[in-house]
Amino acid sequence: MTNKTVTESIFSRGGWVIPMAEVQHIEPRGEDGRMVVMKSSTYNLESDEYNNAIYMDKRLADVFVPAWCRYRAELEASTLMDLSPTPPKETP
Repeated sequence: MTNKTVTESIFSRGGWVIPMAEVQHIEPRGEDGRMVVMKSSTYNLESDEYNNAIYMDKRLADVFVPAWCRYRAELEASTLMDLSPTPPKETP
């Protein structure tokens, strides 16, 4: 089994502390914000919105989103398929 290492597993900036492993996905909210949906978030059909999601402005999201993408890439690197093109096999 391969050891998986990540550069940053807890996002801690500007008073925010977010465990990267708990983030389910991120959704845009207008031009000025993002909603970070956590694994513990539930969907509320009445309000058509997530309960317990984290809302952040664009300034913080511009720092958080690349950090989360880097975390996921480092975490999943060993499971990703190599999609680089391979030369076609020559026929005899």
